[in-house]
Amino acid sequence: MLTGYLHTDHCGDECIDYNENYLGWDAGGIGRQLIFMALQGVLYLSILGLVESGVVLRLWYRATQGTRWVVT
Repeated sequence: MLTGYLHTDHCGDECIDYNENYLGWDAGGIGRQLIFMALQGVLYLSILGLVESGVVLRLWYRATQGTRWVVT
């Protein structure tokens, strides 16, 4: 059996971080990457919704409405 092989007593300085919980936040887990990927998805989907609904264009128009472009 290889159950004793994962102990740190056998590998010395060449041990790797081993996390039994693959959804964990610590090294060896992918929980942190999944959370940040979900947050980025929500952020970019919100930005896309604002652009597609025309909110960004209306805000841009209101911000630049008082300025005039003079070409000389």
